[in-house]
Amino acid sequence: MLEELQRFDVGRIKPVSQYHLQYHLQFLSQVPSDGSHIPTLTQLFALANESGKAPRFNIETKILTEHPEDAPDPVTFAR
Repeated sequence: MLEELQRFDVGRIKPVSQYHLQYHLQFLSQVPSDGSHIPTLTQLFALANESGKAPRFNIETKILTEHPEDAPDPVTFAR
């Protein structure tokens, strides 16, 4: 699943998307960054550390109880 997600180029809003049509005027100062991909959590933390700032993260995990086979065991999940 991670490999599939990392194939997406998320470096700009898709110009024909509903999101672009509704919100692009609010973010005119954003600079597209073609070739950007969804980072792992480890990569995100490393990027935050490199910024020299101290951001706070609010991370919420989800496990669907109706599909326990799609989640790791509790010890692995917590690690």
